[in-house]
Amino acid sequence: MSLHVDSEINIETLAVRVGERLSKPCKDLQGYAWGSHHKVFIATLADEAKVLVRIHCPAFRRPGSGSGITPAAKMASEIATMQLVQENTGIPVPDVFAYDPDEDGKVGGEWMVMEFVEGVELQKAWPNMNKDQRSLVVRSIADVWAQLLKLRFSSIGSIWDDGKGGFRVGPMTFMPSNNFFAVAPPDPEKCGPFDSPRRWLLAMAEGDLKYQLSLKANSLQLQYKNTAMQRIAFDGVVPEERDDDMSTIALEHGDMNCSNILLDAANPVIIKSVIDWEGTRTAPLWAIQPRPFDHIDEEAMSSQEKQLYQRLFRAHVGQQVPAWLAATGEPGKQLRQYLVLAQLSNVADPLEDFERTDKWMQGVDFDV
Repeated sequence: MSLHVDSEINIETLAVRVGERLSKPCKDLQGYAWGSHHKVFIATLADEAKVLVRIHCPAFRRPGSGSGITPAAKMASEIATMQLVQENTGIPVPDVFAYDPDEDGKVGGEWMVMEFVEGVELQKAWPNMNKDQRSLVVRSIADVWAQLLKLRFSSIGSIWDDGKGGFRVGPMTFMPSNNFFAVAPPDPEKCGPFDSPRRWLLAMAEGDLKYQLSLKANSLQLQYKNTAMQRIAFDGVVPEERDDDMSTIALEHGDMNCSNILLDAANPVIIKSVIDWEGTRTAPLWAIQPRPFDHIDEEAMSSQEKQLYQRLFRAHVGQQVPAWLAATGEPGKQLRQYLVLAQLSNVADPLEDFERTDKWMQGVDFDV
């Protein structure tokens, strides 16, 4: 057996267990991609079939990427989300063949086996695309988001397997921490699900949805937080019930950037797969503001081009989901202000930069 050597995890044990889970011996396991908190291997099975094995291991994080602390069972929620999306939309998502939480710790981290999809990352394909191709792929990305925004849920949280062949909204899960001062993930008992937008923002303002830090809040920060929570609870802006279309709860991919959209190498206007669903959540429409072009290099896409394509993206999504366009436009502006108030509850003036930041969040101005 040919194995890629890696000192941080037990590669031989991983290869054996992949073979056991798939009922096919794994004869080759080679490193394929390195994420901030996980590593991906290509496994070649005895019948020459190839699959991807992704293992979570904070030891793989790149310098400067954060503490690596991660909510328990994050990957289980990610898999449930992928399966829900497969069953309820036309979005191309890799099949998941196996999951192992690595309860005995002999591999080195929880892992999954999924379909190997050959494709080119958007950020790599973009420089070689002509203007028409770029416009078409922007529309394709908008179609993906429109499908997610058309899904409907009764509460705010993350997707989990309900143990009965279906899905449920359970506690919200999160991307791995990028804060070196993080000492523990959020307490899942305080992470929902939330049956009202107001309760969700109150939990956010309280800090229940943040990683626990070694740095403690001072008395002034606690005072700011108390004021913010009073406003959220009693100003009457954030609804207790989902009483309008803008507060409809939909699904938000937490990290659909240009490296997580794979295009067909022969025809780059076709999306082959959308990957990395970790940290996906259900949320009100006014809290979902995707910016899929943020991380494309300036050399490949100028600020002016980002502005142009973001407007095209936003218009195309809005044609299909008008309530989202309203929720993230002027009609939903006050709700977004309270979202920022909850996110920055321990700051003296959390809305100081709201106007220009809100424009950037909408993709109107990338020069903030």
